[in-house]
Amino acid sequence: MDNKNICYECGKESGYHEGFWEVGDVHICNECFDKFYALCDECYAILPKDKIVTLPDGSQFCRDCLSEDYDLCADCGQLVSKKVLVNGVCQMCREYYK
Repeated sequence: MDNKNICYECGKESGYHEGFWEVGDVHICNECFDKFYALCDECYAILPKDKIVTLPDGSQFCRDCLSEDYDLCADCGQLVSKKVLVNGVCQMCREYYK
């Protein structure tokens, strides 16, 4: 039996598990993965890029993880870790208004 992967996105064929990601029940080649998919840094879910939010520091989160760990600063509107919010205001804004 000839074990080959066929990319769901572009149709590229390759040897079994050779340069492919398993996304659900389909295989995606590395090139298409980089173009169309991303990995959540928190839960490691593989999702289409339009379902992933990339923060300014380059970290990537699915919307579920983002809502659990991040929120908007009530003052400047920047997306920041909930750990640095005090009464809904980020550290940078608190220091600016001292």
